[in-house]
Amino acid sequence: MNLPVALRTLATVVLVQLVVAESQLRTCSYFGLVPDPLPGEHWMQAASRELHQRCTGTRHSTEVSDGAEATAEVEISSTPSAPRYADCSDIVDSGMFKRGVYTICPPQYPNGLTVYCRGKWIVIQNRKRGSVNFIRSWAEYRDGFGDLTGEFWLGNEVVRQLTSEGTWELQIIVEEAGYYKKIVLTQFKITGDNYTLHVDPPQPWKLDYVAGKSLTDVSLGQPFSTYDRDNDADGNANCAAQLKGGWWFKTCTGGVGNVDLVPTNLNGEYSCPVNYTGQDYRGMRWAGALEFGNQILSCRIAICTV
Repeated sequence: MNLPVALRTLATVVLVQLVVAESQLRTCSYFGLVPDPLPGEHWMQAASRELHQRCTGTRHSTEVSDGAEATAEVEISSTPSAPRYADCSDIVDSGMFKRGVYTICPPQYPNGLTVYCRGKWIVIQNRKRGSVNFIRSWAEYRDGFGDLTGEFWLGNEVVRQLTSEGTWELQIIVEEAGYYKKIVLTQFKITGDNYTLHVDPPQPWKLDYVAGKSLTDVSLGQPFSTYDRDNDADGNANCAAQLKGGWWFKTCTGGVGNVDLVPTNLNGEYSCPVNYTGQDYRGMRWAGALEFGNQILSCRIAICTV
């Protein structure tokens, strides 16, 4: 092998190694001489072109002067692509239990959907210390807002799309001065352009039976409301405008029967006091969920497939 040919072959090998190290997605070995450059093409450009065609599975033929074709010998092997998870449960099943932001690829989002996973649960609402304002418009609740690593609302349209297939559970966790209450409800989904709430009533033998009735006895079958989209059943007021925050409101004073007339609204004003007077029921409230009557300090709403 003469010196120019040897240098070209060596440079091609180095180029192969660099491309493979950078991509870390494919392993592609290329053996043979670099094809002759096209008119006006540098031989290094020809090497890069040839390598790209080899590594993408496209064979390249080099024409020789007598009209015959001389095809370089190619050996190609590909490593598997990154795993795709349909939901957070798939991630747990793969052995990863760390909570955090992941990309899942459910059928409704084949190109990927970024969510926050806590174990098998996809978090759709998270409130910690009131850093994000939840008095938002219909479009903002539809599309989602906030930061997945902090406080956020995932988006009504995303939840509707996710729950349009399969069977889903709903989990709600509220914190009051260090005390927590967890509510788990089955057959959850939201449907239609107004994001109507569907969920099975809690079973009487469950510990969270009373707390769960706050959602099913009042909000079941209700469309979502915001200050600029009044979908509640109260003919006297826009409950989302009066109570602040978006929710599945029925009436502006509706609780569980006659026991608690304070409406449930986990998207209400964070710092609003709990000692209300008259019809001023603003604030983060979950009727019947807490035992001590203090302000809710944090809450989280999440869903998972069954």
